[in-house]
Amino acid sequence: MPSYEGIRLLELKRLAAQLEISLAPCATLNDIKAQLEHADDKHNTFHRFLDLPPELRERVYTQYFHSYIDDDNPKCQPPISYTSRTVRREALPVFYGCCWFSTRASCGISRELKPITDGQRITDVLSPNSAAFMKGISAPDLGRIRSLRLNVLGCEMHLKLDARDQKDPITIRTPYIVDLESSSNSTQRERKEQMLSDLRTTALGVAAREGPLKLREGDLERLYETVRIAFVALYPDR
Repeated sequence: MPSYEGIRLLELKRLAAQLEISLAPCATLNDIKAQLEHADDKHNTFHRFLDLPPELRERVYTQYFHSYIDDDNPKCQPPISYTSRTVRREALPVFYGCCWFSTRASCGISRELKPITDGQRITDVLSPNSAAFMKGISAPDLGRIRSLRLNVLGCEMHLKLDARDQKDPITIRTPYIVDLESSSNSTQRERKEQMLSDLRTTALGVAAREGPLKLREGDLERLYETVRIAFVALYPDR
């Protein structure tokens, strides 16, 4: 709600007149403030949103979706996207473009990373919640996602893919990478560097795609398989 603190009496009277609020001849500054605040509470809806220029509507969507930015996936598409076809067409690309989404690969009881074999999908190796998210999202909506976390449990590999950054779209965090920095084993160092290179190549390919749809399910599969194959080679006894 707007604040009327610091506004002169004359300006408050003009604002009240614009809102067609009847003022008593002897109304004080506090009286007018109270009437304006009451009008805000009573008439806090705006019925001409679609009359705003598209660029202003996009700014409203972006500000609105800030409340959805979290470590967990949004449980559903935002309520604003169901208000009209026009709003839905405009809002969903902003929603998927500005929110972070997360997926987790599950090791299962055996604590081993499962490979993605022929005929399988990334959903076959994800945790139940992440698999449900992937199965429930359409290919176009997945393509609109710009920021995604892939957490590979078991090797504690945390990938952050930001397709908006075309120079360095991926951030990798894992304690095992730190271990390898001081490793005297040249083969291990080479495998680590190859894994990092492969991950960045996949991420750069996503960021460089033309058009509004960037991310594909196959990209997640390649990221996961790159981590799994490298981790098994680097740490066969874990």
